[in-house]
Amino acid sequence: LRTRVRQDDPMSKFNADKKKRKRRRSKKSKKSKKKSKKKKSKREESESSSSSSSSESGGDYSGPPAPPNRYGILPGPKWDGVDRSNGYEKLLFMKQAEKLAMKQESYKYSTAYDL
Repeated sequence: LRTRVRQDDPMSKFNADKKKRKRRRSKKSKKSKKKSKKKKSKREESESSSSSSSSESGGDYSGPPAPPNRYGILPGPKWDGVDRSNGYEKLLFMKQAEKLAMKQESYKYSTAYDL
């Protein structure tokens, strides 16, 4: 019933115009998607060449090695490598290392045998 167009419907003209606008937008978006794909591929090529050169040289950061963080962010333009936390990440990495060491040690003892 909703899709039926009636002669006495005051909104029929508006809905018809709305459908036309949607069709125009979809046609324009298809064209713009093709253009944007071309732009993206060009941009990715330039970024990959610039990022490879910056990763080879070590980026913009030239200070002491940064402490590890759970996101794996290396110092550079987004982070200066200074740990300004309350010590949570340091504790997290310590606990993970202890767990791993305990697991490895228990494995060694469980598989060791005396002759």
